[in-house]
This record gives sequence, structure tokens and C-alpha cells, in this order.
Amino acid sequence: MPAPPAIRDPFNFVFITMFLFGIASLLPWNFFITADDYWKYKFRNVSANESVVTAKTELQAVFPSYLAIASKVPY
Repeated sequence: MPAPPAIRDPFNFVFITMFLFGIASLLPWNFFITADDYWKYKFRNVSANESVVTAKTELQAVFPSYLAIASKVPY
């Protein structure tokens, strides 16, 4: 039985599509995980004294875990 002919993609449509899917999924993930100091500031306890460094709030502590779970659920 002869091998089927190779599929041709003259305009690299498959490559471009996979590249764009990769960019669309990885770029937002990298934005979220590299902004760790921003999220710590955003989820801080605003009623606490700012001059005293306190322990992390619950949301500051669990946000990276929630982010990882939320990013894997769609897949």
C-alpha cells in the first residue's frame, strides 16, 4: 500500500495559526505571573498601618495558586 501524499501548506497557515495560539495563551500568563509585586500591592490590607510590614493577607498568599488553577481549567 503506497504512502499517502504529504499535505502541502504553501502559505504556512498551520504554522501561523499555532504560533498565534501560543502567543494568545502564553502572553497573558506571563503578564500575570511576572507582576507579583503588583498583585501583592493590589491585594494588601489597606486598613493596616503602612509603615509596618505585616504578614501576607489570605488573598496575597493564595493568588498564585488560584491563577495556576484558573489557567489550567480551560485546557
